[in-house]
Amino acid sequence: MPSPAAPVESEESMMSRLRASDPAGLPRLAREISHQYPNGRFADERDSRVVDALLVQEHLQEAHYRAQLFVQHHPDSPYARHVMNLMGVHPRPPGVVPEPPDDDNEN
Repeated sequence: MPSPAAPVESEESMMSRLRASDPAGLPRLAREISHQYPNGRFADERDSRVVDALLVQEHLQEAHYRAQLFVQHHPDSPYARHVMNLMGVHPRPPGVVPEPPDDDNEN
């Protein structure tokens, strides 16, 4: 008899953990949330927090790339102005910024 699937943690619960996460662990947890909830209702907040965490860790090139993806995916987000001001990026048409490979996709 097959074992029942483990219950999936809710997006809200995972986001609570993300909000309390240290910057070093935040990108990994954000990637996990993204895999379970790729178009979740907190996707813009999740992606904005990844940019912030990368900056705190001084991963400037990766933060800039993630900021470009952010404004490409979430141009109308309440977090867009924060990310744009933080990284000096502006909205671009879809597809201009290449997407990361699926195994590293944090968006």
